[in-house]
Amino acid sequence: EWSRDAEKHWHECANGCGTRSAEAAHTFEDGICTVCGAADPSYVKPDSPDTSDRALLSGMVLLTVLSGATGFSLVNRRKKNR
Repeated sequence: EWSRDAEKHWHECANGCGTRSAEAAHTFEDGICTVCGAADPSYVKPDSPDTSDRALLSGMVLLTVLSGATGFSLVNRRKKNR
């Protein structure tokens, strides 16, 4: 069991003498100390890409509209050339 504060973690003496052992600075990775599990108070979670169905649907609608406009343009051009 680790004791901790904002900067360090350590093991308390088991018999209550107040002695600390294995005292060290936190080593944060992705907002969590890899040794004691303390949260990094300055950690900012990076933005994740939008992987929602709405984003996928928007892309599909845009692709459909563009392909329809291209097809319409090609058909009109052929009719004019006849």
